[in-house]
Amino acid sequence: KNILLAVILVFIAIMALLIIFKIQSKKRYEVLRKTIPDFEFVTLDNWRYTQNDLPASKPVIFCFFSPGCHLCSDEAQEIRKNYTRFEGVEFLWVSDQNRDSVSVFAARNGLNDLPGTHILLDSSGIHKTIFDVTGIPGMFIYNSRHELMREYVGAVKTEAIEFYLKDGQ
Repeated sequence: KNILLAVILVFIAIMALLIIFKIQSKKRYEVLRKTIPDFEFVTLDNWRYTQNDLPASKPVIFCFFSPGCHLCSDEAQEIRKNYTRFEGVEFLWVSDQNRDSVSVFAARNGLNDLPGTHILLDSSGIHKTIFDVTGIPGMFIYNSRHELMREYVGAVKTEAIEFYLKDGQ
């Protein structure tokens, strides 16, 4: 009976430590995300792309997606259709899926020829930790000072994107 009680207490202590660690980790990443955190992704052409490649004084939107996600595709098509409203904005489309499916997604949704648009691969899935991406599509809107204005999980209307870009500049 004492052994069972000891096992239960150890289990509870381990779970409490894991919860505390998760909360501290989440707080640390929330602070990091207030401005664009350090990141390293790879382009479809196999070039490194980091935060140092971002143009200064331009708003940046990270679009985290999966090629098979219908909402992601709808969002990409809406942004493409309304792209003139986003001139001067850098769009970083980031996926942890395989290169071929990401390439097909970009071509099918007309993203390859949009100025300031970068299709990036994150084979390690680190973006889920760095940006605390909890679902797709996920969108993080940073203003021209690279400060986080808004984050979304799920589909976003282009009007909302435009609102937060104007509000933050």
